[in-house]
Amino acid sequence: MQPNTISQEARLHFLDYWRVIKSRWMFVVIIFLTVLLVTTVVTFLQPKRYSAALRMKVEHEKPTVAVFEREQYPQYDPFFLQTQYEIIQSRKILDPVITRLNLQRVWATDQELPLAIAAQRLKQALNVRRFRDTSLIEIIVTDTDPRLAATIANTVADVFQSDRLEVKRDQTIRGLTKLREELDAQWQRVQEAQAKVERLRKELNVPVFGTLRLSDMTLQQIDQQLTLAKSEATSREARLQELKKLTPMQLRNTIATMINDPNVSGLLQALTESELRLEVLKQDFGPEHPSVRTEQASVEKLREQMDARLAGVLAGFEIEYQSAQRRVEELQKQLNAAKEQSMLMESEAYRPFRNAQLLEEQETKLYDMLKQRLQQESVTVELPRSPVEIVERAEPPLLPVSPKMTLNLILGAMAGLVLGVVMAFFLEFLDTSIKKVEDVEHYLGCPVLGVIPQEAGLLVRGEGTAAHLEAYRMLRTNLEFARGQSEVNSYCALSAAPGEGKSFTVANLACVGAQHGARVLVVDCDLRRPTQHQLLDVPNQFGLADYL
Repeated sequence: MQPNTISQEARLHFLDYWRVIKSRWMFVVIIFLTVLLVTTVVTFLQPKRYSAALRMKVEHEKPTVAVFEREQYPQYDPFFLQTQYEIIQSRKILDPVITRLNLQRVWATDQELPLAIAAQRLKQALNVRRFRDTSLIEIIVTDTDPRLAATIANTVADVFQSDRLEVKRDQTIRGLTKLREELDAQWQRVQEAQAKVERLRKELNVPVFGTLRLSDMTLQQIDQQLTLAKSEATSREARLQELKKLTPMQLRNTIATMINDPNVSGLLQALTESELRLEVLKQDFGPEHPSVRTEQASVEKLREQMDARLAGVLAGFEIEYQSAQRRVEELQKQLNAAKEQSMLMESEAYRPFRNAQLLEEQETKLYDMLKQRLQQESVTVELPRSPVEIVERAEPPLLPVSPKMTLNLILGAMAGLVLGVVMAFFLEFLDTSIKKVEDVEHYLGCPVLGVIPQEAGLLVRGEGTAAHLEAYRMLRTNLEFARGQSEVNSYCALSAAPGEGKSFTVANLACVGAQHGARVLVVDCDLRRPTQHQLLDVPNQFGLADYL
């Protein structure tokens, strides 16, 4: 029973709400149309604003061509992009844009705007948006002039791009100036170290081996060179000894594979072909035949040339071996002298010289590093760079972004409808008149015996419908039940104000009572404006006053 009761109460409440809206629908419609009309007029009166958008790719500052080394730059850095996002909206960028486009005069009405006010207005018109997980930034400018909006967006990007290039270039140039100063100071230190080394060398009478300064690395290099020279000399000696053991025929066949000499290869090929021709001729002719003797002479000549060439090759190998041997001896002398000098340099007497020499090497190495760095940065600063790339420039928009006619009309219609309904309920709250049967029973404490439709007609004249007739019959029946067994046979119709339907109700109630077979007497007690005689079509010559 409880759910049904709740459902019934909810339905009654809904019907009450609907009754309020239905009874005041004209008022709701008027407010709805008024708000919609005001919204439309205000929307049309608002100035049209246009938005121009520009997209650019912002990356870390780097040259387009890596000349010396390849530096690693992060592909996506949210902190870097957030910093650039704030820089674009700063006065550092906005002030040059205002000056370049003369916005203080363009936006002025009567006199030129102050720079601070123009910057504030530009910042309000500027909207910077970052695309997630990309290095793209979009600059959106909104203004009443579409061409000016596109021009401002492009100018902001140009100023920001120039600022990125100029800031990095200025920083690099200042760094190069400081680096040159440090390089000059380092060169002075190198010269002082060299002078100190030379002074100590003369004071301590330090022996110097040629132009080399002795060190562990120098000894190691000489030792490595000596090892390579010994290996080369041994290899050349072994090759020479093996070649000397070969017979002339073996030497001819072997030498072609050891050296890449086209003369030897040509002589060997010519000798082989001549020997083959000689063998062929000997098979056909005798040894004294002119052809055989001629070919025999050619073979002998080629053999002499080949032997002479082989002798020259062996002599060359001999010279190479002797040269390698002499290099071994020379390197051995250098190594022995370097070891003796190194042992001498390690003595306590030459410690100041060694320290000065080490200091000179360190200062020279530092000077070389600074000089190389200066040369690299001097070249790098002149390379073209692309820290900002304009992906899509702003174009003057064709359609405004505000006011949004469709959205404003929809919101105005919704606001008007809500306001109308709210005002209808507010007026209903202020209206204290009785409108429902429950209100009558609640305020008067009396039961309602019947409800007559407002459109009911006069039953005496046959104007009412079957539903109206049934309503009056139900009223008559309820009156009889309410009377019960009492002897009451008369009823009085009263109302709080004239014109509320007392006479009309009495006439129709008399009609249904007569139809039921009862004898009905209708007494019109309105002495000033009687109406029963008109409703019942009877004469009015004598009335209640005459009777009384």
